[in-house]
Amino acid sequence: MRAEDFPDELKNGDASIIIRNTKMEDCGIYTCDLPHLETPQRVYIQLVTARYSALIAGIIYGKRRYDHLKPIAAEERRIEEEEKKVREEQERIAKQLAEASEDTILK
Repeated sequence: MRAEDFPDELKNGDASIIIRNTKMEDCGIYTCDLPHLETPQRVYIQLVTARYSALIAGIIYGKRRYDHLKPIAAEERRIEEEEKKVREEQERIAKQLAEASEDTILK
């Protein structure tokens, strides 16, 4: 049995139910009539399932995506560092050439 109620608790105003092993097709709005209360009540319950399943799926997806992108990002950082070294070397050479052209004997 997937649904369980607590009839002994109705006298205390507790109309709780537990639905186990919910499935996506269980989602929807349910009506619960409580005609035996002092003032008969009708309660509407919206059942939303897979909240935790979606969270877990999202965490798993995120981890896999991170694992996929991590080496790509590391490679991009490595390439960027190499390009930075090349730029710095080119700037150093340009600076030396500029200083050398200022120090010529043709002044």
